[in-house]
Amino acid sequence: MKKNYINLIDYGVGNIFSISKSIEHLNFKCNIVKKPKDLIENTKIILPGVGSFPDCKKLLQKKRLDKLIIEEANKGVPLLGVCIGLQLLTKFSLEIKKTRGLGLIDGYVKK
Repeated sequence: MKKNYINLIDYGVGNIFSISKSIEHLNFKCNIVKKPKDLIENTKIILPGVGSFPDCKKLLQKKRLDKLIIEEANKGVPLLGVCIGLQLLTKFSLEIKKTRGLGLIDGYVKK
């Protein structure tokens, strides 16, 4: 059974190592997701992030992970955003330039 797994989204930003070790410390198995086919469906998701909102959003899109996250959240899969990962869940950000987020949280980020 896969319910003791947590999917950790790795799109090139964020401290994946520290978060994965924290997940394992909590007695969950960490599944690193670098592309959509890596996802274990119907399990929890953590979206980390470090850097600027526009750059992080662009990386998510490039790896086609943005739509995957939205689809899973719409199915009711628990999702935790950390740092910019949380900000990316909003409708948009005004950091640097207005950039559309994933739209899962009805709100926006301002500087």
